[in-house]
Amino acid sequence: MSYDELLNEIKIRFEKEPKLLNLPARPRWMKDSDPLNCIYNNYLELKKKGRITYGCIVQANYLLYQEGDIDCPADIIFSDSPLGDIYPEELISIADELFAYKDMPLLKAPRSMRKVVKQIKDEMDRSVRYIDFLKKGEHAFNVYNAAVMVYREHLYAGMLKERIYPIIYLPDNPAVVMIIPDVFYKEMPEHINMQAEEKKIQSHSGLRLREE
Repeated sequence: MSYDELLNEIKIRFEKEPKLLNLPARPRWMKDSDPLNCIYNNYLELKKKGRITYGCIVQANYLLYQEGDIDCPADIIFSDSPLGDIYPEELISIADELFAYKDMPLLKAPRSMRKVVKQIKDEMDRSVRYIDFLKKGEHAFNVYNAAVMVYREHLYAGMLKERIYPIIYLPDNPAVVMIIPDVFYKEMPEHINMQAEEKKIQSHSGLRLREE
């Protein structure tokens, strides 16, 4: 099964059973002022108007790579281009490139990436950023980088094991984004190649729960 075929299956099931897109309770660590609250404030609109595509984890709170019961944030990139539905592997390449600049001086990063690299370095910046790669032909499509709440009950393993996940986001407010619960796709006869090397996944650790 190809990436776009799997995504089509998820969209069909979502149309039939939108109630499966549940929203877990807000974690205790989250303050009222945290911009991640946008998912709670826009959840009903997300169910009505959300677009389903693929997203790729750029970095995530280290707790998400371990067993536990605390839901935590991650930075995720996704595209509004239809090509992102068909070739999500390109997202991994972009995410790796962005994360590689985290420990370098900001000016080492290409100009198109600097705002997002600065955001990744900060680990508390919840802004959504748009990267225009097409202007200089750097990648096949443009992407958003957004902070997202990762809910363990939405993940097949209860923790981050993959880089690529089906997501749903609001086109007119891309800060509102959620990983699609695994109930929409875990029963597929074959689990397509979403896996990545474990060491490489866990090296993309970052993002704090709150200001410390």
